[in-house]
Amino acid sequence: MLRDAADQVEMRQSVLTISSLVSLAGNWLAPRLDLFQMQHPELTVRLETTDRSVDFSREDIDVAIRYGRGEWPGLETVWLMDFNFSPMLSPALIERAGVREPADLLRLPRIDPTNRAWSIIG
Repeated sequence: MLRDAADQVEMRQSVLTISSLVSLAGNWLAPRLDLFQMQHPELTVRLETTDRSVDFSREDIDVAIRYGRGEWPGLETVWLMDFNFSPMLSPALIERAGVREPADLLRLPRIDPTNRAWSIIG
């Protein structure tokens, strides 16, 4: 996908701008950008990290990498990988809240109930 975007960018400019979630950029994308840059030395890669939606008609961004089911009207989506979410909580909270099985986690308050990830993981 990045190679195709790079081919299109080469025709009009020398900067490939990628928008990615912070966690994905740091843990998956950034370590792979070195090899990509070596294969495409004529391109400058600019990485923007954000979790907000991208408006391609108003922003100078070529590719956005997000998690979801790929249901963004008007955009072409490509599945990259499965993405596993893991709940994190202290042993003290597990004991205090009486968490014995995964379903018990659903009773706990969510730090950010407006985060789109909750609609994906249920």
